[in-house]
Amino acid sequence: MSDVKGKVVALTGASSGIGEAAGRLLAESGAKVILGARRADRLEAIAADIRKNKGEADLQVIDVSKREDLTSFGPNGAVYSGTKFAVRAISEGLRQEAGDKIRVTIISPGAVESELAETISNPDVKKRIQDYRKMAIPAEAIAMAYAIGQPSNVDVNEILIRPTAQPN
Repeated sequence: MSDVKGKVVALTGASSGIGEAAGRLLAESGAKVILGARRADRLEAIAADIRKNKGEADLQVIDVSKREDLTSFGPNGAVYSGTKFAVRAISEGLRQEAGDKIRVTIISPGAVESELAETISNPDVKKRIQDYRKMAIPAEAIAMAYAIGQPSNVDVNEILIRPTAQPN
């Protein structure tokens, strides 16, 4: 694995799924992780577990849909895709503006095991999402350490990860 020791990594969506798995893996590899998500109880439990295993973790309760929450840090497929595209555009702008001060990597996963379906109130949509996610890959398969562990003059702009069985 590339060297991530001593690097500080801020993660949103860190209370479950990819964010949680990445936080645990990166802390285990020597990075200091800042865990961000809406569920304080989950963040506290994950951070405590990381610390118990000799890792470094801080947390901040944030809702990425609220500008004020992001400033204090940094059920419809079309809307979801639109928000992901916005993240991509903002991330690319940040990468260009930051120069060599920080590195920005966009992780674009396909179907990944998560608690997303549990948050959907429409029973038909919930069932479709649950069926679709049967081919999902585990959150631990998302290899952020590769991008973070690169030399300081290397910026991995985007990583696309898909389950082999995902149709699109």
